[in-house]
Amino acid sequence: MSKQMQTTKTQIKTSKALTELLNNDIWRGILDSFHGKENCKILNIATTNKDTDYLIANKYNVTQVSPNNIKDIETNNQFDIAIVTYLNKQIKEEFERENLLYEISERMHPSGYIFLSLTKSSQIKLGSDIIIENKDFVTYLI
Repeated sequence: MSKQMQTTKTQIKTSKALTELLNNDIWRGILDSFHGKENCKILNIATTNKDTDYLIANKYNVTQVSPNNIKDIETNNQFDIAIVTYLNKQIKEEFERENLLYEISERMHPSGYIFLSLTKSSQIKLGSDIIIENKDFVTYLI
């Protein structure tokens, strides 16, 4: 199934972190609480379009923004889920990490969820719940 999740008819590949997230029971449970992916507004914080393209091709309601341009999105609690993948350089310093997470939270619905995936090489450890961990990356639920 993992290979199937990585491609669609248009051969859009996703990051390993997104593939694992979409197969995770916690992800599916959260989507169920919103009555399906069509009713859940997702903010994808990314430096590339591949995950966003995959999500859109698979009928997710997603908006992408670069971590450097997050202030371009209004702070009106409009997103239910935020996905932050592999932004090790942007969040290596604690101040930058806290600032980015604050900016994301300003755009989230009060009952929203943030999924933050970091490569293991980043050596960053957060006090949040780990939902996925393997030799390559760790994904936190914030």
